[in-house]
Amino acid sequence: MATLGTFTSGSVLTAAELNQLNNVTALYDAGNQAIAPTTPTAVTFGAGTEIVDVSGWHSTSSNTDRITPNIAGIYLVVASSQLFYAGSTIAFESSIFKNGSQICGSLSDGGFYPGATAATILELNGTTDYVNSGVYHSAAATTNAFRRGFSCTLLRTT
Repeated sequence: MATLGTFTSGSVLTAAELNQLNNVTALYDAGNQAIAPTTPTAVTFGAGTEIVDVSGWHSTSSNTDRITPNIAGIYLVVASSQLFYAGSTIAFESSIFKNGSQICGSLSDGGFYPGATAATILELNGTTDYVNSGVYHSAAATTNAFRRGFSCTLLRTT
């Protein structure tokens, strides 16, 4: 039997192996989430936010800020958000966290509805590892993040 990601000449993939290519969770929420100033905040995705969750990596009722893949592998993770803010120039960051530690972020210095997208490739163990999206802004008051997107796609198993 071939292992996904380590093909050899003449090997044949089974249906179970081909189904591993469909492992993706994509979340999107156009609604508002209040973000306090100067405080990194986990982005949540509740009921109605799952575009696709083929393998059940996301829950809309508990730990709604997390995607927890159940397959050890290499993943493409993308997080994006926009801030409902029309004032002077501020810093706005969209970040990706692995197990609660920031891995990468994308900073936008803007004034009118700044947006940012962060992307990275991570190895996740398929058991305890999880990823989540976070946002940060330097506005003077609590401001809403909207158009929040977050996805995690299996690129290959390990």
